[in-house]
Amino acid sequence: MAIDIQRDARIIIFIKETLAGGMKIKGRTTDNKDVLVELDDPLNQPLQSWIEVIGVPKNGSTFRGEQIYCFEQDENNEPFDEESHNTIISILDKIDDNEFYKFK
Repeated sequence: MAIDIQRDARIIIFIKETLAGGMKIKGRTTDNKDVLVELDDPLNQPLQSWIEVIGVPKNGSTFRGEQIYCFEQDENNEPFDEESHNTIISILDKIDDNEFYKFK
């Protein structure tokens, strides 16, 4: 999927590590691309596993994160299903009416 630089977007990433005192997150997207998320404010808690980041792509591998949502990790929860997520995103990407899933 092509990215639209400087336009709000959402990504789901698996956290590999945090850097720069919590100001940056290195992660892997659901389609196995490495990404660096740069934050305006440092994280106030340690993060693990999958997160959703809302922000603006700066280029193909760097994303300026404005909001972060954590997926709760619990042994009773099923693991995040990357394949199903990618399938639904592919379907939504093919829908002509972009207003259907526009979040702003």
